[in-house]
Amino acid sequence: MINEIDHKKVYGAGFHAGMKAAGSRVETMAMSTLRLKTLIDQQSGIAKKVYECVPVNEAFDAKRICTELARSGSAPDLHIVNGCLKALKDAGVISEMQGLFQRVKVRADNNSIKQVIPPMNEPEPISKDPLDKLAAAASHLRSLNKVIEGIALEIEDAALLLEDKNTEGDAEVKKLRQLADLLKTL
Repeated sequence: MINEIDHKKVYGAGFHAGMKAAGSRVETMAMSTLRLKTLIDQQSGIAKKVYECVPVNEAFDAKRICTELARSGSAPDLHIVNGCLKALKDAGVISEMQGLFQRVKVRADNNSIKQVIPPMNEPEPISKDPLDKLAAAASHLRSLNKVIEGIALEIEDAALLLEDKNTEGDAEVKKLRQLADLLKTL
């Protein structure tokens, strides 16, 4: 493919523009939708509006993009639009070829965003019989009672530990007071 193209045309301009002028079709890498969304979300509000006015299938210059922005309801200065276009180009969401801007192609693959949903435990089917409902509620309360008793035991153990530390602290305070009294007598 490259050997068949007149290379003198390629070196006169940028690579993509030169390849296009030489008659070659340069395929650009398509961006995933998730990556594009992430990059657009990082842009400022006006840059997002500018991006919306940049076409997908054809290329516009900055003045025409300003005209499209005016049609959509906002009319920023041309310098601001040029700055937004530069930021979008640096982010890689648009491409520039000889002063004309065009959106980067987005590949439509559904595998880019996979949501893994953990399997849920289905609740046991409860019969319509009131006695069965009461039995299930009583069973549930018994299991809750066991949990509450366990928590009560943990609280009681913590209280006992605190009491032991307090008594140890009181004994140490008593020793320190005795030492202080002894030092005062000297």
